[in-house]
Amino acid sequence: MSKHERIAAHKLDRLARMSREFYRRGWMWGTSGNLSVKIQDEPRYFAITASGVSKGELTEQDIVVVEAGSSDPLSVRPVVPTRAKPSAEASIHAAIYEGVPKAGAVFHVHTISSTLVSDAEKAGEALTYLRVPGYEMTKGWGMPHASEARVPLFHNWPEVERIAGDIKRYLADRPLVPVLIVRGHGVTVWGKDMEQAKNHLEIAEFIFQLMWQKNLTSKR
Repeated sequence: MSKHERIAAHKLDRLARMSREFYRRGWMWGTSGNLSVKIQDEPRYFAITASGVSKGELTEQDIVVVEAGSSDPLSVRPVVPTRAKPSAEASIHAAIYEGVPKAGAVFHVHTISSTLVSDAEKAGEALTYLRVPGYEMTKGWGMPHASEARVPLFHNWPEVERIAGDIKRYLADRPLVPVLIVRGHGVTVWGKDMEQAKNHLEIAEFIFQLMWQKNLTSKR
């Protein structure tokens, strides 16, 4: 096995283990959520969890390596024919890898807190933002100390490709935070590697839980 193949195999093993960990945390119950890791650029290959598979039992065999299209970077196809199908939301991952060249991993999970805070905001089809106070934890997203963060809230279109297109246009403006929410559909984060993406996700979960609890307290 070549060095490149060993690195790729390590990434797939780590991705499978993270999937099982997030399932145990209650973030990927059922067959929800999808995680990916970049394998290489030019052509862009990334590995993504398969569709319809329980993340609590996911193994390396349930991860599909796909290639992003050269003419349409939001379209993907398996590099090697396989019975496993890449997540239906692979185009969202492709949009992030296209818009954030330094991103090495993208994680999408369905936490209760991210769903609650997105539903608490005024709904609509236009892009809106969840305003996050300048909590200490936002520094983990790369924000200056005590700075307010704005997390984008996207409309949950039935067509995933349409959501991916909205995200691609948003990323063209070079956002400050490595996190976004699709209304009622969970949170997506990215990082330079899987460890940083995991950190960004844990920070998001802490902040969203804190905001929701504060919202409940203020209504008493």
